[in-house]
Amino acid sequence: MLNCAVIGLGGLGKLHLNNLLSLEDDVKLVALCDVEPDKLSKAQDTNQGVQETKVDLSHINFYTDAEEMLKKEELDLVVVALPTYLHAKYAIMALEAGAHVFSEKPMARTSEEAAKMIETANRLGKKLMIGQCLRFNKACGALKHFYENGELGKFVRADFHRFSLVPVWGWDHWYEDFEKSGCAALDLHVHDVDLINWVFGLPEYVSSVAGHRRTPFESISTRYFYKDGTLVTASCDWSFGNSFGFRRGYYAEFENATLEMKENGEVKVHPIEGETYDFKVDVVNPYLEEMKELISAIKEDRPVKVLVPESTKQTLDLALAEIKSAQTDEPVYL
Repeated sequence: MLNCAVIGLGGLGKLHLNNLLSLEDDVKLVALCDVEPDKLSKAQDTNQGVQETKVDLSHINFYTDAEEMLKKEELDLVVVALPTYLHAKYAIMALEAGAHVFSEKPMARTSEEAAKMIETANRLGKKLMIGQCLRFNKACGALKHFYENGELGKFVRADFHRFSLVPVWGWDHWYEDFEKSGCAALDLHVHDVDLINWVFGLPEYVSSVAGHRRTPFESISTRYFYKDGTLVTASCDWSFGNSFGFRRGYYAEFENATLEMKENGEVKVHPIEGETYDFKVDVVNPYLEEMKELISAIKEDRPVKVLVPESTKQTLDLALAEIKSAQTDEPVYL
């Protein structure tokens, strides 16, 4: 049984809290922390709906100071669900307190911070996992499946999109502060950046353009250039209104068919010859699956298998390269 704590009780913090409560055979939730004490009882908005915890948590120790919590509690696992610019600080603090760490995406605000997180985990012999949850999404896994096995023929190109409203619900409006969040380019877009890195690997270089109307980097569109001629594009925008909601998906063209992930998560195969058919994928909670993988790695004392920290740092570096390309209006090589 792993003693666990959650730092940050916003939307994703609540989501992880509920998932941990469902894993009672493996983890014991012993402490919670947020600078706002009433966060525990409040429902929290996210672009995928409201998150709330309906069970009685009065028996769990509550803190408003994470450093105090880490000193007083004996913890095996700490979940860091704080704003991006705080990920590295508190992940490192938890690692140094002797805990394994799950930290939300993106890994950090800078590449240097991410490198320090990895160095600390390796030096102390602790597990570190970053919540790039699409690697556990079966509809996204379908793309990797067909790309690697060649069933649809040679891969030709892919296009990804991810659109949302501005996340105005963030604590102290941190999402809208580019220095703290990287705005849509680093917060929302990083999901597709990670999927591209996971499936295709790092490109040779990127070329990006961005929009800055309601927030800095409210939108970004990128072309990823690979030495073998692979063509990948991705667009992200969080300037839509509430009525538009949240939408995402991809198209991947192969020699013999086009693979499509639809808005509802269904995967369709559109053959060059023949009728469209469904590619059946299991419906899973990717946030729960990533947490189960980390818990398994801790209990079995093995490295994490999917969200390897060095790989998620590559994703961060790729997203930062896109930001630099848009800022300079020049291609950026990786």
